[in-house]
Amino acid sequence: MLSDKSKIEIEQIMSNSIKNKLSLFKRDFKVQNINNAVDIQNKEAILITISSYLFKMHLFFYFTFDDECKDMISELTNQTEISNHYDYIHEFWNTFCGDIKKELIYTFPHTGMSTPNIIPKDCSNFINDLQCDFLKHYEINLDNGINFNSSICISTYDEVEFKQNTIKETNEDSEEGILEFF
Repeated sequence: MLSDKSKIEIEQIMSNSIKNKLSLFKRDFKVQNINNAVDIQNKEAILITISSYLFKMHLFFYFTFDDECKDMISELTNQTEISNHYDYIHEFWNTFCGDIKKELIYTFPHTGMSTPNIIPKDCSNFINDLQCDFLKHYEINLDNGINFNSSICISTYDEVEFKQNTIKETNEDSEEGILEFF
């Protein structure tokens, strides 16, 4: 069971991660909520699961590998091979979910994350079968006309209270990486 406060926290974590990672595309973008996965028009999806013994979070990233998407990724990576484009999308979603996991580690230290799995978009039609305590879908529109979607589904096994990390790391007082000579 998720409290209303936890739902707000998880939406904030998701929103921050979307804004941080979409900057990699070097485009202006707009993110908005959509009501249902059926409204998603993209053809492929990447699924990553973040879980602990108290919850399971399924994170979906939907995309269509059309010419515009391929051109954008080629421009970003200087690669034209389709396999490299898939690697880029995998790594994009992997680092996105890794950021969310980093936020959750402060509250849930025993949290793991799966590897990215490409699945047909139609699998999202069964997302409600996951017995979600929280389900949200997003539409992401880039200024070059490319659209992506994302979904987050959380199933809990007990009372869960998500909290955003309020500790901000600074390098000012850190001695990490400093070599000491004798």
